[in-house]
Amino acid sequence: MTRTEDLHELAGAYALDALDDDERVRFETHLRSCERCQVEVAEFRSVALALAEDNHAQPPEGLKASVLAEVGETRQDAPQLASVSRGRFGRSQSVLAVAAAVALFVVGAVVFTRPDTDPTSEVVAAADAVVATLDATTDGQTGTVQVVWSDNQDQVAVIADGLADPGPGMAYALWFMLEDGVAPAGLFAPDDGSVAAVLAIDDLATTGWGITIEPDTGSDQPTTPVLFAGSI
Repeated sequence: MTRTEDLHELAGAYALDALDDDERVRFETHLRSCERCQVEVAEFRSVALALAEDNHAQPPEGLKASVLAEVGETRQDAPQLASVSRGRFGRSQSVLAVAAAVALFVVGAVVFTRPDTDPTSEVVAAADAVVATLDATTDGQTGTVQVVWSDNQDQVAVIADGLADPGPGMAYALWFMLEDGVAPAGLFAPDDGSVAAVLAIDDLATTGWGITIEPDTGSDQPTTPVLFAGSI
């Protein structure tokens, strides 16, 4: 898939982290110079993350018109996207199906759930945002965690639900996974199990993320077992 027309159709799958490595590299190269795809990726991510939250808010202004216009312009015989491994979404349908599904949520008046004041929204909407879903690494570990990283903004958003209280004087710690070790990215604490936090980070290139529980004063290195981890 090399035609620009076909690359446009990968915006929805890219926003859902549903491309294989080769497709992702081709699309990210295209994304740097395609304003249309930058807007579509940001909108798809906002909708996908909004639908996973519990708080009610109105959909972004202009999203309905943008999605419906995209549905009308997308070729009906778009190529099928093969399924991928490593925990990514299965992809047996084209990006047309992704756009149509989002349009149904909009037209059907489903209430979006991400507040306009959510501190994570700017990171999620960044053109270079990279989304990673972290998996629990120990039996019985509860909660879901997503990390959205913007290298351009030097920020990372942590979006989580169902996390246990880390305990008095303790906090959850996010770690950069580096080729030669780890580096601290910041601390966060759940509010009734939920997290929507933005951490300012150093200019580091990470291969993934890990989460431990550390003293709320911070640690230079992990001092407890990793509870969640994911690669990018």
